[in-house]
Amino acid sequence: MVANKRTAGVGIDLGSSSVRVSLFDFQTDQLLAYDVKPVRYYFTPESVNWKYTQSSREILLAIDQCFRDLNSGSYHIKSCGVGATCSLAIFQTDGDILSPWNLDDPDKNVVFWMDSIATQETREVNTLATNDQKAHMGGNFVPEMAVPKLKHFINILKDNGNNSTFEVIDLHRYIALILAEKYGWDYDNVCNSPNMNKIGHDGELAGWTSVFYENVLQIPSNVIIGPQKRHQNLSEKETKIASCIDCYSSWFALMPTILQNSLFIVGGTSTCYLYASSEVNHRIPGIWGPFSNILDCTGNFSVYEAGQSCTGKLIEHLFKTHPSSSHVDPKNWPQLFIQIEDFIEKVEQDTNDSIHMQTKHMFFYGDLDGNRTPYADPAMSGMFIGETTDTSFRNLVYKYVCILEFIAFQTKHMLSIFNSLNGQADITNLLFCGSLAKNQMLLNLISLLNPKLKIAKPQMDAALMGAYGSYLMGKALALDKSITEVAHSKTYFHKNPEITTELLVDLLDVKYKIYFSMAEQQRKYREQVNYVLERRTKQCEC
Repeated sequence: MVANKRTAGVGIDLGSSSVRVSLFDFQTDQLLAYDVKPVRYYFTPESVNWKYTQSSREILLAIDQCFRDLNSGSYHIKSCGVGATCSLAIFQTDGDILSPWNLDDPDKNVVFWMDSIATQETREVNTLATNDQKAHMGGNFVPEMAVPKLKHFINILKDNGNNSTFEVIDLHRYIALILAEKYGWDYDNVCNSPNMNKIGHDGELAGWTSVFYENVLQIPSNVIIGPQKRHQNLSEKETKIASCIDCYSSWFALMPTILQNSLFIVGGTSTCYLYASSEVNHRIPGIWGPFSNILDCTGNFSVYEAGQSCTGKLIEHLFKTHPSSSHVDPKNWPQLFIQIEDFIEKVEQDTNDSIHMQTKHMFFYGDLDGNRTPYADPAMSGMFIGETTDTSFRNLVYKYVCILEFIAFQTKHMLSIFNSLNGQADITNLLFCGSLAKNQMLLNLISLLNPKLKIAKPQMDAALMGAYGSYLMGKALALDKSITEVAHSKTYFHKNPEITTELLVDLLDVKYKIYFSMAEQQRKYREQVNYVLERRTKQCEC
C-alpha cells in the first residue's frame, strides 16, 4: 500500500458497443468498482476501403471517462489488463506522434473486427503463406483476420500513391500503449515481437517474424507493425500492463483447475471456442492454433480456437427481417423472447410433444457471413429448406427453433473436432458464457446432443467477466506468474432436461447428419457452377 492508498488492479473490457473498466482489490480479487461507457461502431456500405470502423479517439475518451468516474487516482494501481475486440488501428506517424488515419474519414481509424472487405487480399495472403502458417489458421486465412486487412490497407496506400509513414497496431495493444504512456506504466509486454512459435494469435498483426511480414505481406518500408518500443518514462515502474483479444480475457475469468477436459465458449453475436492442450505441434483442419504465449511462456500449453461469425446474429437477423417481428423495436426484443417462449410452451402443452417435432421437416444452415471454422470458407452462406408462404408468428417461432438447432449442431461439431486432440479422453465440461448461455432451450439442445457433457456457467455477472479476466491477466504479469496460477473460477452447472424421449433424440441425431449434408451440398453446387464458368472463360481466351 502506497501513502495509505488501497492497492488495486485494473481490468478493461472493450466489446463491440461498450467499454467496461473495473477496479479489483489486488490481494483478494474482490470487485471494488466498475463503470461502463458506450462505444459505437460505424457501418459505411458504400465505402470501397472499409465497411465497419470505429474511432480510437472515441474509445480512449470513453476509457478516460471511466477512469475519472472511478476516481482511479485514489488507488495504488499495481497492474492493468486490457481485453478488446480483434480490430486494428491505423496511424500516420511523425516520430512518436500517432495521428489517426483513414482515407474516408481520419477519425474512423479503427478497422472493426466485423469488416470482411479484404476477400481479394485473403486470396493473395493464402497464395503466399506457407502451408504451416495456414495450418495454424485452420487451413486458410479468412477476411475477418487482421493479416488480410493489413494487406488491404497496403493496397489502399499503393492505389493512392501515399508514401507517408504509418504504424498499424492491434487495438488491444494500442489501448495498452496509450494508457501506459499516460500513467508511466511498463508496456514492454505489449510491444510487437515474435511469439514462441512465430505465429500471431488468431491472425492478428503482432507476433509474426520479419520473414512473414516481408514474404507474405510484402510490407513496404513506410508501414510499421506496432507497438514499437519507445523510450519509457516509468513514473510507476512496478505497474505493468498486459493485453489480449477479448475472447481470451473472458476465458481467463472462467479458467478451470484442469484444462484439458474443458471447452470454453463465448457465445453472443458471434461465438468463440477455446481449448488448451499440451499438444503444442498438432494441427487440426478448420481449427486455429496451436498458439503460444497465451497461458504462459513455458510452452507447456498451447491454445486452439474455433469461431463462428454468425450465431446470436442469426436471431437478430430473423427478428429484423421476419414480417411478424420486423416492426418490433430492438429495445423490445426481451419481450419478444418471452412471447416466443410462451408460444413454445403452449404448443408443447397442446400437442403433448416437443416443439422440435413441429419443425421436423424444416432445415436451417446459418453461415450467413461465411464460415470461419471448420471450413475456413468465406463463400459459405445460409440455407433454409421448408419455406412456405406462411408469415405468421408461428412461422417466426419455428424458424427461431431451427436457428437454435443449428447453433447446437455447430457446438456438437466443434466438440467432436476438439476431442480429436484428446485421443480416448473426451471433453466432459463445457464452460459457457455470453448471451447465448442464458438461452435455456439452447442449453437443453446441447445437453440432448451430448448426454455425457456437463455445462457450466459463471456465477459472476456475465457482463463483468471480460474485465475480470483482463484484470487477472495483468495481475499474473505483475506477479510474474502464469494466468493458470492466479485464476480461480466459480461456476454452477446447467440442469439437464428431465424429460426426453428416444424419438426426440433420434430426430436431433438425424437432423445433425443433415446439417453436414447441407454444408457439403452448397459447396458442391458452387463447385459445379464455378467449373462451368471457368471452362467457358478458358474457351473464350482461346
